[in-house]
Amino acid sequence: MQTFDTFEYRCQGRRPATYAALGLGMAMTYVNHTTDAPLLAWVLVSVFLAVVLRVLAVNRAAGLRLGHGRFQVYDGAARRTVVLAQISGAEIGRGTCRLHLVGGAHVSLPRAALPPASRLAAELRQCGVPVQFGTAPAPRHVLARR
Repeated sequence: MQTFDTFEYRCQGRRPATYAALGLGMAMTYVNHTTDAPLLAWVLVSVFLAVVLRVLAVNRAAGLRLGHGRFQVYDGAARRTVVLAQISGAEIGRGTCRLHLVGGAHVSLPRAALPPASRLAAELRQCGVPVQFGTAPAPRHVLARR
C-alpha cells in the first residue's frame, strides 16, 4: 500500500492585486470628489468599484487536491473527484491539463485550478501517473457539476 502526502493548490478572488484595485478605485473616488468631476467620471468609477467589490465578496475559488488515492478538482461550485487508479495518463499543455481515464474518457481541468505545469507534472508522477507534455487539444469535456 502506498501512502501519499496531500498536495493542494488553490486560487481565489481575494488577491493582493484585487485589493490594489480597490485602493485605486477609492483614490479615483477621492479625486472625483475633490475636483467636482462630471457625472460620467462618477459612473465609470462606480462601475469599477462595483466590479472590484463583487470579486472580493464572491471570492470564487478554484483548485485541486491530490492525495489519499484521489484527485479532486473544484472551480466555483463545480466539483469532480477521480480515483487515481482510474487515471491512465495526463497531457499538460499551455495552461491546460487533460486527464486520460482508463475507460477512454477524458477530463479537462479548468485553467483557474492549475498550478504551474512543472509542479503539477511532478506531483502526478509521484502518484504514478504518466505525464506527457505538449499542446493539449481544446477541452471537450468540462468539469461536471455534482
